[in-house]
Amino acid sequence: MKNPMRKRIWREIKGETGKYIVIFVFMVALIGVASGFFVADVSLKDAYDNSFEKYNIEDGNFKVAQVPDDDVIKAIEEENKLTLYNNFYSMQPSVHDSHIRFFADRKEVNKVCVLEGKLPQSSGEVALDRLYMKSNELELDGDVEIGYCGTGRF
Repeated sequence: MKNPMRKRIWREIKGETGKYIVIFVFMVALIGVASGFFVADVSLKDAYDNSFEKYNIEDGNFKVAQVPDDDVIKAIEEENKLTLYNNFYSMQPSVHDSHIRFFADRKEVNKVCVLEGKLPQSSGEVALDRLYMKSNELELDGDVEIGYCGTGRF
């Protein structure tokens, strides 16, 4: 004997076609969004993990009241089995009610990652952080006025 539910299921689907189409579309969209999050999670995690080696990100930093001489630096490095790098910068006020830190070009640690544009090619050019540019509504290849508040060591 055939199962009487077989006919009833098809009648139900035929009578409520719109409802089942909406449920199907919702399930497909939900699966698509969830799988997109999983793919993005993996790729972002890989990019984050690889950035430490690619850009040689520092493990920590500290400030000193005065520049230590070479003997002190060498003693700290040998005792703690680490490498110290100078990270001198000059902080200048800008017209955007903020300050800009100017760092010396770093070739060994905390290397620069250029997402758009290029590194400065001549004097009078600067490379700005993308978040600073966004929060101050600055455009790429634009001008920024910087005040002067002392000398920095580079």
